[in-house]
Amino acid sequence: MNIKDLTKNTEDKKVFKLGFIVLISTLGLQITRLNFGLVDLNLPDLYQGQLFTLVIQGFFMGILPVVLYKLMISKKHKDLVEDASLSAKAPPRVFVTSVVIGFCLAGFSIIPSLLQNLFLNSIGYQRNLNSGTLYTNDWILLSDIIFVAVFPAIFEEFVDRGILLGALKNVKNVAIQVVVVGLYFGFAHQNILQFFPAAIAGMIIGYVAISTGSIWPGVIIHFCNNFSVVIISYINQKMTLSRPMQHIASTSNALFLTDFLWPVLAGFIIIFALRYIHISMLKFKAPKVTSFDPQRGIYTLSTDEKTYTIYGMEPEKALHSPQELLKINNILDHIVEDSGVIIQKVKISMWAYAPIIASFATAIFATIATLVWGMR
Repeated sequence: MNIKDLTKNTEDKKVFKLGFIVLISTLGLQITRLNFGLVDLNLPDLYQGQLFTLVIQGFFMGILPVVLYKLMISKKHKDLVEDASLSAKAPPRVFVTSVVIGFCLAGFSIIPSLLQNLFLNSIGYQRNLNSGTLYTNDWILLSDIIFVAVFPAIFEEFVDRGILLGALKNVKNVAIQVVVVGLYFGFAHQNILQFFPAAIAGMIIGYVAISTGSIWPGVIIHFCNNFSVVIISYINQKMTLSRPMQHIASTSNALFLTDFLWPVLAGFIIIFALRYIHISMLKFKAPKVTSFDPQRGIYTLSTDEKTYTIYGMEPEKALHSPQELLKINNILDHIVEDSGVIIQKVKISMWAYAPIIASFATAIFATIATLVWGMR
């Protein structure tokens, strides 16, 4: 067996194990949801929902994945940081832009929600009306922020954009990575009403995770989006309880703004923000010209961690335009000089993706079940 075959075999095993962690997390969600639906815990809905979140987010998407990684893949913390993209190496402007994307995503999500509702109504789907959380005091609001915004932002990103993307890192087509993590995020909610908005949000956050090489900007986006939903629900509830007729009138007058103008504007802001993050990260990771040999036509480029030798003519200007950064970034993505050995992305066998495919299958089945259950 040569070095290439050995590397390929090792990567296959790692991808399989990372996918297995995702599968266990997915099955844990389904089993817990089923048990909570069948067993009466004699708890108020609010506390039962919080307990469900603790079990799912804290255990099946937090503690258990870390334990499984340590047992099956590596006990080294730095390996987990690398494989799950836990590093936070990004310029501050990326994190600030992530806040903007997160709040805009809450508004933009109205569009996929409306489109999905139109489709579900056309096929006879009947929603199970839920009054939601009743904010009788500020402690309930605070707990809702923790269980709806903080926990999901951390633990879902760890599994969905950390572990899952780690298993997909050898997929050369970035678009495939984005679509896969987005669709999984949609199906993983295992609720037909959440599928389309969650899938779109998952693709947006996935693109940011790939561009930055870190889950933390995505954590910020996820938190800001969910935080917005909680705060809007809280404000609407307070306005409705205090001035019900005035609230209905103001809601009617603002319908055009909230259901059309703001979502469209938010969508354009998100597009520009994603582009800004991409260019910012290219500049942040761009190699710097450290030396040039005019006779050989070779100039050496260096980053914080590695040194690259690029063959060609001497650059006439600094490599800071988007086109130049994109070109050099593509080179460094596929060819890395490490101790004289050229390392390329390894082609992974399909069998290594079996746990990920199984995760999709179980999540799709659960989502379809919620659709069938709600049909008239």
